[in-house]
Amino acid sequence: MADPERDHGFIYDHQGRVDVLRSPFFELNLEIDHTIDDYVDRILFTLTTAIDEHQIFEQWRVIQHPPTPSPPAREERSMLIAKISHRQLLSLSQISCTLFATLNFRATKLSTISYLVECSLMADMAKEIVETNGLSNVITVLKGKIEEIDLPVTHVDVIISEWMGYFLLFENMLNTVLYARDKWLIHNGIVLPDKTSLYLTAIEDAEYKEDKIEFWNKVYGFDMSCIKKQAMMEPLVDTVDQNQIVTNCLLLKTMDISKMVAGDVSFTVPFKLVAERNDYIHAFVAYFDVAFTKCHKLMGFSTGPRSKTTHWKQTVLYLEDVLTICEGEALIGSMSVEPNKKNPRDIDIMLKYSLNGRRCQPPRFLGLIEPRAAEDWLMRIEKTIDGMYYPSKRRVIILAFLFDGEAEHWWLGQ
Repeated sequence: MADPERDHGFIYDHQGRVDVLRSPFFELNLEIDHTIDDYVDRILFTLTTAIDEHQIFEQWRVIQHPPTPSPPAREERSMLIAKISHRQLLSLSQISCTLFATLNFRATKLSTISYLVECSLMADMAKEIVETNGLSNVITVLKGKIEEIDLPVTHVDVIISEWMGYFLLFENMLNTVLYARDKWLIHNGIVLPDKTSLYLTAIEDAEYKEDKIEFWNKVYGFDMSCIKKQAMMEPLVDTVDQNQIVTNCLLLKTMDISKMVAGDVSFTVPFKLVAERNDYIHAFVAYFDVAFTKCHKLMGFSTGPRSKTTHWKQTVLYLEDVLTICEGEALIGSMSVEPNKKNPRDIDIMLKYSLNGRRCQPPRFLGLIEPRAAEDWLMRIEKTIDGMYYPSKRRVIILAFLFDGEAEHWWLGQ
């Protein structure tokens, strides 16, 4: 019996040919396969060589579906390239032409009939590439919107798309994918990726907030705080250092692309984030995971702070106030997400939250006459206010609020 480690990850059948389905070499290795391109580039030459060896002994045929096919009984589908031979593939490259180049060109030796839909001028370039490489018999490029074009077939077996936007849903093309799924995908067909999950966590980010947000309070001596208000309204897309994470990372929502409907992108979900250390919280951070569960082996990727950076990065939602939280305390709230009424490709996000931590209640001044008590209170409250980055205009308000007893009576009498 062959030793996969000794034979560089290959297992051979009784005729001495590489067994593509059983060889560990062809499995996704996250240590070296950082992207789909990395994975395909690594296995492509060996895969095509192994297929050519099999073709010496077996006859391959190109099979197309009749105009009105009856749903065939098929084995469980796999995204392993060797498993999608003899099938018709729809790549919604209006969403990603790169995805088309990665997944479709690699399947040409396997007789997969592919249709690329692209609405931009990139369609002309893609068509030229197809013709130049002699792939017109297996790849058809269709220029236009998916809602407006006509496919030369009635159904397809697989739909591949990279529809995800920032925060998963901002400027996404999910509705286009669902439209194509409902119109062309056969019964029990595959949509890839088929599962996405949205997560939420909270971070400490005093330095950035001070430099980029509080900066607008006074710019070269001018009050530009109106811009600060707008900056607080707009989520920031940026890379977050995992060391900034203060709480657990909570799953908010999972979407099954093969079953969901368009209305599922509007939702309200509760959350409970528990602090993993004593720290300040300046912002919430949202990110998403993508999964390919219909493959021979579960695979996918994450856009989170603890994963390899992607072009989606993370979405940072800054808080107007700074929260002081201790380990084990819970930040409780809810998040509502829905498409913007004026522009459905934009999304409106509403966060409601509360924290009742022991550090959230600064010491109150009771108006005692002992000078040391007043001095201790001033020192403690100054430390708290500085740490929470309260602007100077709001400090008087919060300090007055903390007056109690005789001190409150004195304040109200002023």
